[in-house]
Amino acid sequence: MGFSDFRKALKKIDSSLKEHKQQKQGQQLDNGGQQVQQLDNGGQQVQQADPQFSSNPTNPSKGDLFSRPIATSEPPAIFKRVKHNQLPKGCNYGENDAPIQTNNFSNNLALEDQTFPVWPLPYSIWLSKDPGQDVGLAVNHTESNQQVFGPEPDADPAQFYFNPPKIKSFVFSGENFQESNVNLNLENHQKLSIVAKLSITGNQNVTFPIVHGMGFVTAVYKKIKPVIASQVGVQQFKKIGSVGKNVTKYRAVLFNQVPWSIYVSGDDVSLDLRDPNHIVGNSQPGGSVVIQLAREESKHYDNSAGIYPIAAHLQGS
Repeated sequence: MGFSDFRKALKKIDSSLKEHKQQKQGQQLDNGGQQVQQLDNGGQQVQQADPQFSSNPTNPSKGDLFSRPIATSEPPAIFKRVKHNQLPKGCNYGENDAPIQTNNFSNNLALEDQTFPVWPLPYSIWLSKDPGQDVGLAVNHTESNQQVFGPEPDADPAQFYFNPPKIKSFVFSGENFQESNVNLNLENHQKLSIVAKLSITGNQNVTFPIVHGMGFVTAVYKKIKPVIASQVGVQQFKKIGSVGKNVTKYRAVLFNQVPWSIYVSGDDVSLDLRDPNHIVGNSQPGGSVVIQLAREESKHYDNSAGIYPIAAHLQGS
């Protein structure tokens, strides 16, 4: 963006703010120059929605602050272009590929060995490849009473806090998953979402749509026998039954006494507790089967199981 573009952008912002301020006064002038107020049928004063930022079902982007870029021209040539010294792992970043943002919630999955966690919230997720343990995508949920404050725990305010790292409540794994044969690939990079895929071969994979604020952690198994591991350990495991068309619910209570709801969508696979650390599918799905995890139990989980978000979009006014 050149200097002239920058000046035009500032003028545009200033003009927009002035116009918005005038509209927010909520007053109109009649033909005689008098101030008038709109009343409803009961004689009560009503406020009209600001037309600049009112919702528009036929054009959702109208009035959206984030849909009007200040400028779209390239940066001035004075800023040199260099190759990033930390190339992303598991991503396509060629000349014909979409750019990968360098300040995004999902970037940890593209760094070094790809085992750093991400926080789409309320869950944390990371690639588990620890020696001697199950390989897959690990999941945890931390409560406020697990947070550690420091350096003085009772100081107000505290200088920092951290959550206990990498408690493997569950690990979405699969039969024959090994550190040497599982690859993590990342697709559809968005500001609030990304798709992670664990693959053994081209047609054998587990896909994870990761979206900020998702209620479930969702895994779509394709031609892989499901294995759900837990380093915390499963104390109780019970099949609850059908909660919808082709959706079966299970309840697992871990040794830390935290209950989890597990949902399986599809007729090909049922789950059993093989040992305190492994829940396994009884067969390899011929096509795809969806397995979803959520902490605690809720009728809203039951009503929503079998569907999942694939993206999130932010609008502002």
